Amino acid sequence: MFNNEYQYLVHLIRCALRDEQPVEMPEHLSFQTVFEYGKEHEVANIAFISVKKLKNKPDSSLYTEWKSIFALSMQRHYRQMAARDTIVAALNEAGIRNVEVQGTVMKTLYPQPEWRMMSDIDFIIDKDNLNAAEQILKKLDYDIYSSNDCEVDAFGKGAIAVELHTDFFDKDSVFYGTISDVFESSTIVDGSYSYTPSQTVFYLYALLHCIKHYVRKGVGIRRVMDMYILSSRLGDKVDLKYIDEVLKKSGYKNDADILFEIANIWFGDLKGGRDLTQIEENIFLSNNHGTRQMEFKNEYDRADGTAKRFFKLKKIISLVFPRKEHIYNSYPFCKEHNYPIVLCWVYRGIRLLFANKKRGTIAYRLSEIKNLKTK
Repeated sequence: MFNNEYQYLVHLIRCALRDEQPVEMPEHLSFQTVFEYGKEHEVANIAFISVKKLKNKPDSSLYTEWKSIFALSMQRHYRQMAARDTIVAALNEAGIRNVEVQGTVMKTLYPQPEWRMMSDIDFIIDKDNLNAAEQILKKLDYDIYSSNDCEVDAFGKGAIAVELHTDFFDKDSVFYGTISDVFESSTIVDGSYSYTPSQTVFYLYALLHCIKHYVRKGVGIRRVMDMYILSSRLGDKVDLKYIDEVLKKSGYKNDADILFEIANIWFGDLKGGRDLTQIEENIFLSNNHGTRQMEFKNEYDRADGTAKRFFKLKKIISLVFPRKEHIYNSYPFCKEHNYPIVLCWVYRGIRLLFANKKRGTIAYRLSEIKNLKTK
């Protein structure tokens, strides 16, 4: 029934979501490996709901560690939601319109909101208010680690990550402009400047966001789990005809169908039809946020015949001689002096002579490109 630990991990999650009794783990599988995979995909906490129900549990030390992960995920949830409340209150007090997207909304669809792990707290605000909102985060003791005219990313105490966006997708995203003005498609919460996205808009955004990761670096078990939650909780409450039209127009209808098919085979009542083995393996290998190896693989698979022949060479050249925009972001000195690309490469090369960690990273990425399996 279960060929590997990934499949058993999916089974544990399924039973937690559906409040079912899990099947005992086969002897040829390892609880330690299931646990490690769960941590990589940020689903070890929800899997523990089912582990508690097993007659034959992991050994005491692993069970205690697993239980601790579950407890820490609960603490993380309450810290994040407390931080969310503080930020929303501050934005409202300043008269800054805000819409919550991604994790804080997705959580509300789960049987228990704390079961769904969340990496960061995301808001969309008006572009004109971005600087003011950034100052609010600073006053709340958040450290700004990235800021531009479209987004602000910050870290706070207790490992709280916050992202302020000005649209559903960045301008360089294939999905930019797919969803109409965020505030026009949302409902204001009485007596505040906070808005709630419509169910159709949230469904579409969450799906497109998942597809964005799926076709780039890959998606892990957690995002596939989200797709099951979306379809089971909102599938009969949203405008599916409109959503299908958007997907067909953008050219990603097939990707959406695959994600929902796998999600409902894993966690729902859908019986398997076509062979999805390779796609499932890609999901398992993508960890929580995708991997660079999956990014290389996806790029290679989408390339045409000519591009495939020179794929590895082009990736190596782009890694050794990156674009000017990349160097400007990594080395502000070059941007300040408006260095041409050749001087940027020279400056970067000199800096790398004294940066062992960065050299190691480049060497590792070169090995990833070299080890990429091509047909």
